[in-house]
Amino acid sequence: MKKLLSFWFILLFTIMGNAQINNKPNLSELNQDQLKLALKTSSENMLVGQIMIGVGIGLIIPGVVMSLGGQSDNDIGPSPETARGLSFLGAGFLFELVGIPTTITSSNRKTNIEIELAKFNIKGYASVNGIGLKIRF
Repeated sequence: MKKLLSFWFILLFTIMGNAQINNKPNLSELNQDQLKLALKTSSENMLVGQIMIGVGIGLIIPGVVMSLGGQSDNDIGPSPETARGLSFLGAGFLFELVGIPTTITSSNRKTNIEIELAKFNIKGYASVNGIGLKIRF
């Protein structure tokens, strides 16, 4: 059962990552302004993913403490503290499930955009606010 569950989690991570990557336009077809906008967007997405990872960890830690510390008064079911801890664990894992692929794919996209932007930085070319000087020898 654990192997099957692990397989489904890995498959879910792969599908989520590929869906985020394949939904974007081809970087080689974009101009410099569009690449700068895409770089800003991917940096923001990476920050959102990192925040979601932090929130997930912030929910998982108290969830573990609460679920392990709860004492059941009867044999019918878990105590309310244990149930609350398990709900914190579930919410934390959901945040992690979304935050980790978002951070990874945004980081990879940011790297690819920076590589594409490096093609526009030609040596001997200086430009400020659209006014440029081009020197070639």
